[in-house]
Parts: sequence; structure tokens; C-alpha cells
Amino acid sequence: MVRSETDKNVKDEISNQAVNLDFLEENTGFPKEFIKKELLLDEENLDLDQLRLKMLNYLEQVNLEQSGVQA
Repeated sequence: MVRSETDKNVKDEISNQAVNLDFLEENTGFPKEFIKKELLLDEENLDLDQLRLKMLNYLEQVNLEQSGVQA
């Protein structure tokens, strides 16, 4: 049980780490304003869980649009 608790703590710590849009811009090659527009972001920093959720929503929307389904 100790290991699973440690794993959970590590995952929680990683999920709460801040992701800076300048870092995303530098590492993805996409301009920061494009990232903000496409992911509907208002802030410059967000945590990893927030980024995952925003990216999942974006991908689902794009997939729906490409399949001809209106959300």
C-alpha cells in the first residue's frame, strides 16, 4: 500500500504543476496566441490537469466538426 500511496502523491504533484504558455509555444512550435485561441484559454499559466481537459475538449470538438456533427 505504501507504494500505491507514493505513486498517487507523485501523480497528484505532477498534475498540479503549472504549464506556461511560453513553454508550450517553444516546445510545440505553435504561436502562443494560436494556442490560447484554439484551447479557449484566458490565462497564461494552467496546471497539467487543466491543460489535458482543454486539449481533450478541443480534440473532441475538432473530431465532431470533421465528422459533420454539430455540438
